[in-house]
Amino acid sequence: MDGKRRIREFYAMPPEDAYAILEAIAEINGFHHRLKKWKVTTTAQQDEALARQIEEQHRERVSPFAFSKCGISEGAELEFCCRGNEHTGERCTVADDKHVCFQDEIWSLTALAKHLLETRNSVAGPQYFKYNGAWLNAIRRRLENRE
Repeated sequence: MDGKRRIREFYAMPPEDAYAILEAIAEINGFHHRLKKWKVTTTAQQDEALARQIEEQHRERVSPFAFSKCGISEGAELEFCCRGNEHTGERCTVADDKHVCFQDEIWSLTALAKHLLETRNSVAGPQYFKYNGAWLNAIRRRLENRE
């Protein structure tokens, strides 16, 4: 692979779309009769879950998160949630429209999520916090879809 990291964007699309592309290629080349669908494997299911996560992160990056757009006011309490993470259940409070207070420090959601996840990788902060039991990214998506 020439020492380059390969990213498989092909997996970041629904399987039906991928199949439609392959089907069109097969038809163009006269090999439609050779095209076969296989049963979904565990690996394929994991790849699909990764594709959904990539799509969700892309959506999260599309518009900056603001608590006011979600009807969440200063002082509201949020809960960090990540299955299997020792910090699950940690709480922070909304400091202003774009920041939270955690252990007497001001953080953006993304910076705090990265801190609690103990990672340097890019993350979409709203995916890791709940407000009144609802995921922040779900609240935003629901409210943005109404407008």
